[in-house]
Formats: sequence, C-alpha cells, structure tokens
Amino acid sequence: MSHFLQQLDAATLAVTISDVLRQDDLRAIQEASRQVIEREGGIRVLVVLREYRGFEAGADWGDIGFAAEYGDRIERMAIVGDERWEAEALAFTGKGARRTEIEFFPLAEFGAAQAWLNRA
Repeated sequence: MSHFLQQLDAATLAVTISDVLRQDDLRAIQEASRQVIEREGGIRVLVVLREYRGFEAGADWGDIGFAAEYGDRIERMAIVGDERWEAEALAFTGKGARRTEIEFFPLAEFGAAQAWLNRA
C-alpha cells in the first residue's frame, strides 16, 4: 500500500504517500476527498511524502476529471516532503494554474505546514 488516509477534522484530510504513487492510490485519495467536499462544501489537504519514490511508470496521469469537477473546492493544500520532489509535486497539483492555495514544505517544517494549512 502506498497511501494512508486520515481525516483530521470535518474538512481536513491527511494523505501520507510512500513508495510509488499508483493510479489506484490516486483514485482512492480522490474518492475520499470527494466525499468530504460533498459533505462539507470544501476541503483542506495535508499531503506527506514519506519515503516517496515518484509516480507509477507508464501510467496515464492526464485524467483531469476530478480537478475539473472539484478542484475549486479544495481550499488549501500543504505538501510536506523531501525537497527533491518539490517541483514535481507542485507541477502535478497545478500550483499557479488553479485557485487552490498550494505550498510545499520540507519534512523538517511539518509543524509550519500544519499551521499554514489551518490558518484562518
């Protein structure tokens, strides 16, 4: 299993991704996010990349259906991980191309990521 989901509060989902992110994992994360969005109206997401090794090779990562339907209801996303994944993570999440506030934090700044995610 390369992902673990935990709901931190009514509108905040924590996702830990380790090893290789597979499309099945992404679909499970999107489904959990969709359920929170439909219940709460919006969502904040904390993504932790722990012992992360990248995306599944050969998979088609071009499906933007979830982002098109729910992307504007993701209020804020904090990504915490090894800095070597920063550019790829920000590109994959579409920072700058969508209204969602998205920031990357090094593993040592986990507390700062949580504070940023939960700010008013």
